[in-house]
Amino acid sequence: MKNENALKYLFLRYMQKVKGKVSKDLFHEVVSSLEVISEVNGYRVSWKKNKNQLERIFDKEEFEFFKRGDLREERETPGNFKTNQNSVLANDFVNKIFGIKEGIDSKGFRIIGLRELCKIMGNVIFLFFVATLGGLNIIQLILLAPLLFLEWMKKGKLYVTIYLLFLAFTSLNPGILAASFIYTALSYFDPDAKFRTIRILFSLLASIWSMASVFLYAGYGFNMLFFMTFILSCVMLGFRLFFSIHFRFVSLVVPFFCSGLALAGVENIAFMGILYGIIWLFFDMYSYKLIAPVYVKKK
Repeated sequence: MKNENALKYLFLRYMQKVKGKVSKDLFHEVVSSLEVISEVNGYRVSWKKNKNQLERIFDKEEFEFFKRGDLREERETPGNFKTNQNSVLANDFVNKIFGIKEGIDSKGFRIIGLRELCKIMGNVIFLFFVATLGGLNIIQLILLAPLLFLEWMKKGKLYVTIYLLFLAFTSLNPGILAASFIYTALSYFDPDAKFRTIRILFSLLASIWSMASVFLYAGYGFNMLFFMTFILSCVMLGFRLFFSIHFRFVSLVVPFFCSGLALAGVENIAFMGILYGIIWLFFDMYSYKLIAPVYVKKK
């Protein structure tokens, strides 16, 4: 596929995602008139809005495309994490075309859509089952709750890593050992460079301290339940990253947090973490289909 066609495909996909937020006439006008032309120094993107012809030129360096022969290492460096980086740019561009403002409300919480609202409600339900069946005491439950919701605040990812470091000094540190390790990796590959170094530092410190606390001070050892649930969590993480772009990571690390608690003998929550991961895997697969590209016939 030519790069200009791939870029148009990407824009159409994100236009479909915001279809319900704009009028049908405006949506059809923009989508049916969208054109992407490759020029010497960039991509010329043109469209019609309210019968006005508009255009924007992107530098060719702004969007990156996989080429034949790309090495796996080249694809996964932070500066060249192409799938996520292109998606961030496309999402921002589409919102600007339709005049959709995605930002922060006056209280510091992000304005969220239905898909993310479902995930927030899912975390609430998860907390309910943890409280009734998970095997955590009330103090541990209170400590866990902020971790599931901090990421939806302004600078939320930074707050999460700071809180991970705090939790590493609590009785939840077996779960933080696994969760902070995965959060460190996700932060490393995150195309959002804001506070990336600090986020990696805090989450890495949380994983190191948790490792020392779990294996040196508490004397816990690896067990089969931890090994099995950790491997299953890795498989689900791979599938979820394949089926969906994630701008927030907490839901990705919850199964790892639960598997880590298996080191402390909390078996119920380890199984609940796997169930949590399976539910969100199917949700991501389904919601991915909802934002599939649209095709408009030429008149």
